[in-house]
Amino acid sequence: MPVPRNKLRRGNIKKLKIYPEQELGRGTEGTVFRGRIDIEREDGSRKRHPVAVKVFKPAKSPNKVTVKKHRRMIAKLEKAGVKMPKMDYVYQEGRYVLVMEGFMRGKQSKMMKNTDARKILYNLRLPMDRGVIDAITSNFAKIISTGHSIAVDSPNLVFTSAGSLVYFQDIGSLYRFTSKSERNKAVKFFMTKFRKMIKDEQARNYFLERFNSELKKRGISL
Repeated sequence: MPVPRNKLRRGNIKKLKIYPEQELGRGTEGTVFRGRIDIEREDGSRKRHPVAVKVFKPAKSPNKVTVKKHRRMIAKLEKAGVKMPKMDYVYQEGRYVLVMEGFMRGKQSKMMKNTDARKILYNLRLPMDRGVIDAITSNFAKIISTGHSIAVDSPNLVFTSAGSLVYFQDIGSLYRFTSKSERNKAVKFFMTKFRKMIKDEQARNYFLERFNSELKKRGISL
């Protein structure tokens, strides 16, 4: 059962357990492990949920100021409708860790492994992947509309019992635009990257067409 969005907040998480022997992935900021949280219900009872927990490297460990900034970003992204897992920071054993909703296959407790965007983009084909392209371009445009930049490899593809889901989770890769020209420069850089990464010509053209369309919907013109 998924974690209710309004419940995955530090005040509602009563217990967090990390399974260091069950690694889900590694990145430049740290390592993601399988975990479990106990969330308090309205009647005072507790419900357990599987989660993914990002443990940061010492040099990348967020402080109170960073956590506060990232929480504002998360709230803004959610309001813009960006597809992303429910997440929040939890302070445990003298450090902040990032707790994210866990994806499962059916009723199994096995975490689903995600695929980063570089592999997704490289393997896109039409007409099979039209829905994936729509999801990625929509997410990117929504993030840009909040005034933030995004790394090309930030979105992920997760396979769940309901099918594939494109979502964004790399909060640390965002930075705020300081001007319209900076935003336009970043968007043009993304589009150049996409042209090189998507090998299928039909998929590449459709991707760029959809990206431009999604930007225009939000009043963003280059």
